[in-house]
Amino acid sequence: MVAVSIEDSVENYLLDVCDALRAHRDVEIGPSPRATLAVLKAAKARAWMQERTYVTPEDVKHLATPLLAHRLVLTLEATLKLSNERLVQQVLDSLTVPTEV
Repeated sequence: MVAVSIEDSVENYLLDVCDALRAHRDVEIGPSPRATLAVLKAAKARAWMQERTYVTPEDVKHLATPLLAHRLVLTLEATLKLSNERLVQQVLDSLTVPTEV
C-alpha cells in the first residue's frame, strides 16, 4: 500500500475552506469535523487514483462542492438567493490557493 501524503499548506487550505463555510454569514450549520475528514480521505484517494503520492489543492477544490454542499444548512434568506453549491464555490474563489515554493 502506497502512502499518500498531504503538505501542511494543503491541509491548512482544506481547513480554511471548512472554517470559512462554518463562519459564513449565510450558513446556519456548516460542515462538521467529520466532513472535513471525509474531504481529506477523498482527496487522498483521488491523488492515489491519479498515481500521485501527494494531495494537491486541486484535489481539495475538485471534491469540496460535491462533498460539502449537501452538508450545509443555509439561512432562510440565503436559500432565496443562492444554492449550497454556489456558496461553496464562492468560498473557494475567495481563498488563496497554496502554491509550490
